[in-house]
Amino acid sequence: MGKDDYEVIVCKVLVYFYRKLKGKISEEDLEYYLYPMTKQLPISQEYLDAVLLDLIDQGFIADVRVSKAWGGDVVGIDIKRARITLKGIEYLKENSTMRKNCRDAKRSDSDLEFIRIGRGCGESQWIARRKNT
Repeated sequence: MGKDDYEVIVCKVLVYFYRKLKGKISEEDLEYYLYPMTKQLPISQEYLDAVLLDLIDQGFIADVRVSKAWGGDVVGIDIKRARITLKGIEYLKENSTMRKNCRDAKRSDSDLEFIRIGRGCGESQWIARRKNT
């Protein structure tokens, strides 16, 4: 899968919010990591907004402020207070496609390293963290 495939972007966004929830990522990293047209997210702002709205609709993230115009068009999304939900964590951990995307992202994303964490019974999970330079 490519770095701009929907499933890869969903994986990166959910991993970011999961790490933020656990206190392993700082507020300063928000702009660095979840910013469109970067090496980490080589997508447009519109694409990122669509992914975020889908994650909200699915109940995977919460506490996102969505600003809409009179006609109902989305004109802004504020994720400063956003958090991953239990449903989002379960999706990230239990969905085989998400686990595969995290492994694939490990191979293609040079600015992040993914750490394998054992889950018992031979299963494991990948968690992203920023490499020390």
